[in-house]
Amino acid sequence: MPGTRIRIDAPSVLPSRLVGTLLAVRFDTLEVKGNIKASRGKQSEWTDPIPLSVIDNLERSRGTKGHGLVGMGLGLLAGVATAHVVSSSSGEYRGLAFLTSGVLFAVGGAVLGGMLGAQFRTEQWENVSVGMVETDPVPEPRLIPGSLSGG
Repeated sequence: MPGTRIRIDAPSVLPSRLVGTLLAVRFDTLEVKGNIKASRGKQSEWTDPIPLSVIDNLERSRGTKGHGLVGMGLGLLAGVATAHVVSSSSGEYRGLAFLTSGVLFAVGGAVLGGMLGAQFRTEQWENVSVGMVETDPVPEPRLIPGSLSGG
């Protein structure tokens, strides 16, 4: 569908993976505007049509996903470890003080970790079979009423 973010591997035509926006799907080509890595790792814009027959891999974006939950988990563990170190170094390794500091550090770590994790986003991709790409219909010739003269 035009407007979809896609990535394409077509080594016989593209020097690297193309990531861009699908502009149109024709009978035998995809029209994509996107970026590829050119020589020396520089980004280069690609706007040429790509024949469907040369595409090795086609994927469509399913959007991005944040990593807030992973960050929360790591922050929670870091908070508990910090509480353990603080409590054992101060000699308050038992009782309510240890429990209180453990909960406070764990919650604080989880909140900070969640906030940091949410800042890191990963794009999710879904494989699409090249044969399943819907092409734009080829306009069929139509007769305009009254254009044929009877004789």
